[in-house]
Amino acid sequence: MAKQKKSKPDHVEKILEDYNDVFADIINGCLFDGEEIIEEDELSPGPTASHYKNAQGTLSEQIRDACKFSSKNGRRYCIFGVENQSALCNTMPMRVMGYDYAMYRYEIRERIVENRRKKTKVEYGQVIPDGQKIAPVIFVVLYFGKGKWTGPRTLYEMLDIPEELKKYVSDYKLNIIEMATLTDEKLARLKGDFQSLAEYFAKLAQNRLAELCYNNKRLRHPEEVLEFFKTFAKTEWANSIESSMLKDVMAEKGEIVMKDFFDIQNEEKLKKMKIEMQQQMQQQMQQQMQQQKENEQEKHANSIVQFVQNIAKNAHCSSIDEACKLMGCSLQEYYAAKAFLAKK
Repeated sequence: MAKQKKSKPDHVEKILEDYNDVFADIINGCLFDGEEIIEEDELSPGPTASHYKNAQGTLSEQIRDACKFSSKNGRRYCIFGVENQSALCNTMPMRVMGYDYAMYRYEIRERIVENRRKKTKVEYGQVIPDGQKIAPVIFVVLYFGKGKWTGPRTLYEMLDIPEELKKYVSDYKLNIIEMATLTDEKLARLKGDFQSLAEYFAKLAQNRLAELCYNNKRLRHPEEVLEFFKTFAKTEWANSIESSMLKDVMAEKGEIVMKDFFDIQNEEKLKKMKIEMQQQMQQQMQQQMQQQKENEQEKHANSIVQFVQNIAKNAHCSSIDEACKLMGCSLQEYYAAKAFLAKK
């Protein structure tokens, strides 16, 4: 999809799966066990939005995260879709059914327009002529939550079906890929940037995240990978990295690898620690200066009070006011000094 608001958890400004190399890797690695059934140059953008009338009769929009047309030998082979999910959804089978239906409806409309343009004869009520086929639609749900998907995986699991009706109700199953449960063997079926992403979520669940600090795999789309981490990993280290920092690394090294994310994070931590230490030192100096100032004020106040009281006693003054005049200070200064010392 071209642009989406960052506030939505399953969308980023430029979604990583828009890139054909990443999309093909997801389909081949997750569906076809690493076999390269889909080539990236066979893919073209598909619609990510469709419209339908809701229960109230108003027009609503349905958004998919990524959708691609796959073609082979000049013909459409399949329509693939990817849906990113960060939380469990108990209506997911129905939701993906809606995506599939929208794409099948899209293809039917394509055929209708094409048949009209070519003036292909279509019998009344047929919609499309005998023998005309459309391509299959396959959607993959990528689950980035912690642990396994515990929500419904099939339409049957959503329904309360009496046994006598079950054989008449069509089922529908999800293609769910749980990032947290991917084994090293399954991760090896992936390539490119998505492998680094999937490896992060898998190793995070297995408490093996430290292994990624040695990952020198080059990233083709580092900024989009970073945005993906910010959206789905929601970690402090990802949010602390700005795209400008990646550009600095790229300018210096000519490439960015997964390890660089952690190196940048460590550098930022050191910078932060240095700034915090400087702030603490400045604060301590200010406190010392303030203490020194207060000590001088206390010393000055003590001098005023003691001198006035000594003069009043030794000179047999009739009042403190008279003693103050003899010392050369005002009565207000004397009482201000006494009040300052009382607070101490």
